[in-house]
Formats: sequence, structure tokens, C-alpha cells
Amino acid sequence: MSSESWPPQLREWVARCLSQMSDANRTDAQAELRQAIANAFAEKTLWTTDWAGVQLQSLMPKAPPTINSLKRKMNDTPQLSKKAKKAAAQKHANAGLDFGDQAALSRRAERFQREHEQERQKSTRGQASLQANNQNAQLLNRISRADSPSVFGTNPDDPEADPNVLDWDKYTIVGTNQELFKDYLRLTSV
Repeated sequence: MSSESWPPQLREWVARCLSQMSDANRTDAQAELRQAIANAFAEKTLWTTDWAGVQLQSLMPKAPPTINSLKRKMNDTPQLSKKAKKAAAQKHANAGLDFGDQAALSRRAERFQREHEQERQKSTRGQASLQANNQNAQLLNRISRADSPSVFGTNPDDPEADPNVLDWDKYTIVGTNQELFKDYLRLTSV
């Protein structure tokens, strides 16, 4: 059968099918194309078939295989970009807050107020203990000054003590911190 005896609709349909073929589906699509034309020729419906409405199964887009492994599941809703998410959140925020949101905001504000109050109490406790420690240190300094007549040497009667050398033990600072909590973790190498 020559190509002139084919109907123009069939020729256009074959051209469209050939343009849709890829290397991956070419052999399947050509076999299905030949089968469709052979069936229409055998039934003598080449001229009466609406070729524009015929679709080959091998040229239809295939649904991706569903994989139920550790990969993320695909949702029906498309993923929004960061800008779209931000715009949607802004629109929702501008729409107004309902009563539940107001209650949640007030509970959050109360919680932050309690936490700030606890921090203030800790700092005032720390300042009070610091003042007490400072008073104790001043008292100890007065006592130690009363024992030694001068800043040089601890005991002038000691034969090994040099009167020209400062006694640094007198100025030793002893820590009196009562809190065991530290705001940092020190990492050291071995």
C-alpha cells in the first residue's frame, strides 16, 4: 500500500506519534503504531477512524513508580518556595488573630515573665552573696593586717624571711562561689 492512498488524518497522526517518541520508548511505540494501522486496515476503517483521538499506550506519560522505602513520600500538594511560604505566613498573620492565638500569646508572655523573674532573683541572690563575701574578705584583711606590722615579710622573727620580698600568700584569693551551674562547657584535649 503506497503512502498516497493513506488518509491525510492518518499521515498527520503518524507524524505526531513519531515526533513524540524518545529513544527509550521508540521500539514499543513503533510496534504499537504498526499494530494499530494493521488492525484499522484489516477492519477497513482507515478512512473512517478519527485518528486525532487515537492515543498510543506506549506514548502516554507513565506515572512514577511508588516506592515505599526510606524516600520522602510525594504529597498531592506541590512544595512551595521559601518566598511563597513566607508570603502565605504573612498573609495569615495579617488576617488577624483568633481567640486561641491570643490565649497562647498571653500564656507565652506569662511564661517569659516568670523566667525573667527567676533570673532576676538569681542575680540578686548572687549579688547578696557577693556583698557578704566582700564583707568577709574585708574582715579577713583587717585581721591579717593586725597580725603583721608591715607589708614586707610575714614574720620579722623568721630567720629565713627576707624583709624586701612581698608575702604573696597574704593576698591569696579564695573562691566562695556557691553555685555549681556554669553557662559554658570547657572542652580540653588530652
